[in-house]
Amino acid sequence: MENLPNISINLIVKNEETRIADAINSIKPLASEIIVLDTGSTDSTPNICTRLGCEVYYQSWNDNFSEMRNKALDYSVSDWILVIDADEIAKFSLLDLPLEQMNDPSIGGINLQIINHIDENDDTIISKHRYTRLFRNDKSIRFTGRIHEQIRESIEQKSNIYESDLIIEHFGYRKIDKEKLERNTRLLEQDIKSDEDDWKYYHLAETLFSGGDKEKAQGIFEKIVESPELTDLQRDRVKTRLGQLYLGSDRYDESESVLSFTSQDKDTEGLRKYVLAAVKLSTGFVEDALNLYQSDEVELSDLVDKNQLKVALKGAKQYKSLIENQ
Repeated sequence: MENLPNISINLIVKNEETRIADAINSIKPLASEIIVLDTGSTDSTPNICTRLGCEVYYQSWNDNFSEMRNKALDYSVSDWILVIDADEIAKFSLLDLPLEQMNDPSIGGINLQIINHIDENDDTIISKHRYTRLFRNDKSIRFTGRIHEQIRESIEQKSNIYESDLIIEHFGYRKIDKEKLERNTRLLEQDIKSDEDDWKYYHLAETLFSGGDKEKAQGIFEKIVESPELTDLQRDRVKTRLGQLYLGSDRYDESESVLSFTSQDKDTEGLRKYVLAAVKLSTGFVEDALNLYQSDEVELSDLVDKNQLKVALKGAKQYKSLIENQ
């Protein structure tokens, strides 16, 4: 294939023996080299990586994802770098690469779509975000941030970023990992102490919400609900989270108020209507709840558990029938 750039695959790993082979095998056809930085595995992860042809290096974990990512960059000698995690699978091949853009010297990075599977029992329940995972190997391009590390700003100082259709599937959110949630909370709180901003507060609140600390998450969501530092989608997600939290504590008026917006993101809009339907049902507006539950937005949202939707819809119909027969 003409003008095919060399690609270094970068992975940061620790005790990933149950899934690392799937991640590596998904990207092997793309790779000129696979750089694995092991941060302290006590299982067979390094041996698996070596058998699969990876270059394995070792670095003590220091509570800083960016420093680990940048160390892996230092070992990479290819033209481009693709970052993937052990709980991810690349869903594209060499033929899918945007070669025209990768051979354009004005393009320094390629954004990919990350599909997050967020339910242990149903792989159709997903969330999505875009992230710069493929970028030029340039000493001026480096990650920043102790956790939820970012590289886009570094790239954009001298180059453009291309929005691609390439997809990586992420399976790490299917099951709550208490140890990782505690680690992420600690690192985010440390990061905020050194450099406070609402983007970090957003990720901290999401982590607390996932870990079940609803009261603390709610306090942060309320603080950043109208923050100009967040994207429109992030503000929509904050409002939807608050709607869920207020509903859970029977604060129906506040829940309905915070949900009185329309999201341009189809998945978030479906989840908003789903939560609002529960509010309507809880306050006796059964017909409104049924209309919301049966809306196209709810049905098509990847964030709505369709099994839970069936149960909710059945309950709303039974409630309506009970009222009509009184």
